[in-house]
Amino acid sequence: MRRVWAVLGLLVTSLLAMPSAEAGEVPPVVQFDRAWSVGDGAAVEIAYVVTCPDPSDAANGYRHALATNYGYLEFRCSPEPQRVVLLAEGAAVAKGRPITVDATVYSPQCLYWDTSELENGEQGCWKVTRSDTARVKAGRFVPESTVDIGGRVDVTDVRRTRAGGLRLTAAFSCVEGRIFGYFTFDVRQMTRRGPTSATSPAASEVACFDESFTRTFTVPRRSIDRPFTKGDVVVSAEWVEGYEGGPWAWHSGVQRLR
Repeated sequence: MRRVWAVLGLLVTSLLAMPSAEAGEVPPVVQFDRAWSVGDGAAVEIAYVVTCPDPSDAANGYRHALATNYGYLEFRCSPEPQRVVLLAEGAAVAKGRPITVDATVYSPQCLYWDTSELENGEQGCWKVTRSDTARVKAGRFVPESTVDIGGRVDVTDVRRTRAGGLRLTAAFSCVEGRIFGYFTFDVRQMTRRGPTSATSPAASEVACFDESFTRTFTVPRRSIDRPFTKGDVVVSAEWVEGYEGGPWAWHSGVQRLR
């Protein structure tokens, strides 16, 4: 599931119009914070402290991107240090186990087009890269630092079905706008027998035209390796019309299965 690399494609119009005299003069500052397990070990979160002192970022609220070997997200940066949290893709990581995170923070001038041949800082494109190793400790779940564009999605309920599958309900909203995109999700849990997960069986098209509504999606038991049990599940979801600039909406959270 999850978002794909969005660093290739077309540069959005708003970025083309940025004033070259001010845009991209100062690189972001990136510091590793920590990595911790959530949902009783069902998933791992990774955090950085990022500062974006460039004057154009503060004036226009442009998005930056965090790309790691555990996933990708776009976030809004500011001249003040702020914590940027990523919900890692893939299997659970045991508490106390070390993980190595390779990460790059991209400035707005780098988004949606191929910058591989640019020197760092050329054309205002900064690519701040680092690699950190940390031991995973248990911690409290923190929603990802993602940016919604043009809409909003919230997972409101996750339940087990009588047949042993999973039923997920999400609330969609695009008031004063429209999104015609695909909705996918991932639900993870750590059971006594080990980790289990469920993903949307197929990408579901969800159309929204200046409205708010809810919709329910079911994952059949045959699509789940191990049955879910009572307890917390970690949920991530995305509703995307276009990865290269949106519109899109993300959700991450913890739900209680009963």
